[in-house]
Amino acid sequence: SECRERSRSARAKTRLMPVPVVELPLGASEDRVIGALDLEQALTRGVKAFEPGLFAKANRGFLYIDEVNLLEDHLV
Repeated sequence: SECRERSRSARAKTRLMPVPVVELPLGASEDRVIGALDLEQALTRGVKAFEPGLFAKANRGFLYIDEVNLLEDHLV
């Protein structure tokens, strides 16, 4: 109901965005899928930085898994 009231009172601002499609490779590690500490920045600069994984890249899109039965159980 709140959305209907807002749409009547003011024109909603929208924009078209491309939908990401990210493929999950069969040999992907847990760090690659979920994300982990960026070791390069940690070792070279001494900065703690997070490197997002495939889940983050597929946000608001699709994570495509070609043959899910071939993935390791803990990733499924």
